[in-house]
Amino acid sequence: MRPAFSPRPARRSARLSAGSRPGRAPHTGALPVLLLTLALGSPAAAAWESACRLQSSFGDDNNVREALAKNERLSDSYFRLLGEAELSRDDLMGRARAGIAARGFREDYRELSEERRRQAELRGAFELPLGARGTDLRFESGWSTRVYPAIADSASRDFDRVWGSVAVDTPFGPRGTLHTSLRSFALDFEQTGFRDQWGSGLDISYEQPVARHLSARVGLELTGTRHGRDSIQWDGPPGERTLVVGPPRQRDSLRHLHLGLRWVHGVVARVQYGFRAQNSNSLGSSLHRHEVRWLVAASAPQRFTLQCYGNLETTDYTDRNLDEVYIFRGGEEVEARDDNNQVVLGLSRPLRHGFRIEARHGWYENESLLIGSYYRKSVWTVGLGWEQGHPSVF
Repeated sequence: MRPAFSPRPARRSARLSAGSRPGRAPHTGALPVLLLTLALGSPAAAAWESACRLQSSFGDDNNVREALAKNERLSDSYFRLLGEAELSRDDLMGRARAGIAARGFREDYRELSEERRRQAELRGAFELPLGARGTDLRFESGWSTRVYPAIADSASRDFDRVWGSVAVDTPFGPRGTLHTSLRSFALDFEQTGFRDQWGSGLDISYEQPVARHLSARVGLELTGTRHGRDSIQWDGPPGERTLVVGPPRQRDSLRHLHLGLRWVHGVVARVQYGFRAQNSNSLGSSLHRHEVRWLVAASAPQRFTLQCYGNLETTDYTDRNLDEVYIFRGGEEVEARDDNNQVVLGLSRPLRHGFRIEARHGWYENESLLIGSYYRKSVWTVGLGWEQGHPSVF
């Protein structure tokens, strides 16, 4: 029920490359959607279920460039054109299910033209029931890209990201389900000249009904990430130590314990608490983090749908003497991910002939590229869309 793409502009990256590479041709976010829309009309797709959505929206961001000081904020309005399409089928090989989805958007600012961006995503999934006990095997993979066509500096904001996962859901205990997922990922920023991040993770969780309409889930995730950049370390005795930029290259290991509740009865509500402990061989990347995430969606009179989602977190960096140095984080891919602290309220209503009107307002407090410093912003958007079928993000 969360939007496919975040309503706020991307956080700027401060990683500087040794030299800029020639720019690539801008991605038009509508291209994957156009290709998939054409496929929907082909005879081979007749046995597949289809869904699509087109939306135009406008809004305002009161801190486009994520300034830390209130008197340095720049506000600007923007226009976004978004499209998504999906194909799915439930009767492959008897009981198997498969789906493919494409999304893309273009976003243009009225005054800050250098902030306009294009983003696209392709995702595929295949699900196969195993045996008679209700065990399901699921494969997923995807690719996403982001481009700022007007940017010609050394900021690492254009990226390509690929990922894949295999998951098994199997009945466990009297009423519960054991979820096991193994995933891998890679992230490459256009201007760095090397692969920036890659790694893999294992997530094991258990879910069980605890009351009528209420279920609980507990799990543990273990993830290892390698970086193409060198690590940052202290060198020398106390009082005379200096910062040394690797080798070795940066490596992170993450442990994530998460506990959640889900309520489905008239109102759909989810809440999750998580504790992340990350160790790294690079200064400024070892941390402990507490986080709470939630989503609430409910019907309202006059066919309106109300939605509230967000997350709040606190982070404690565990490296010693971190207050003696300024650490700027490297480039990060922040699209389709949660902000540090956000509260978003949304309201939508269907109209005739498949049209829908939406409004959303979000408040954000995010960590800047300078570790331990936060900026604030608020973003509102109003959109009119048309949808066919029921896009489900499968």
